[in-house]
Amino acid sequence: MKHEIFHLKPEFFPKTTEEALPVEAVLKYGALLLGFKNTYRYLRPCRYLNIGCLDPRNKGALREIEQIARAHLKIDWNGTHVYQILNDEFIEILKSVYRVPESDCLPFKQS
Repeated sequence: MKHEIFHLKPEFFPKTTEEALPVEAVLKYGALLLGFKNTYRYLRPCRYLNIGCLDPRNKGALREIEQIARAHLKIDWNGTHVYQILNDEFIEILKSVYRVPESDCLPFKQS
């Protein structure tokens, strides 16, 4: 299954989701919470959590991320949308938003 690519910019990264996923989980799973999308389904409002992953096919990691997010966020949601994120943009978020040292970002650099 091919996932849509979500492009990241540190200046637009949502504060609410930044604080909901601990940096340890971000580094462990190569994933970020990207925010919420509100839609309507059968005339009812629905909220979806957007998750960006370096490997969006890793279903086990996605389940773990959702559990962590549910424990930290005081907002309920109906489902998730998963997006592919790019290594270089992920590293930029790690350094700019999460203040992760360059040395800890090396495993995510593409060769």
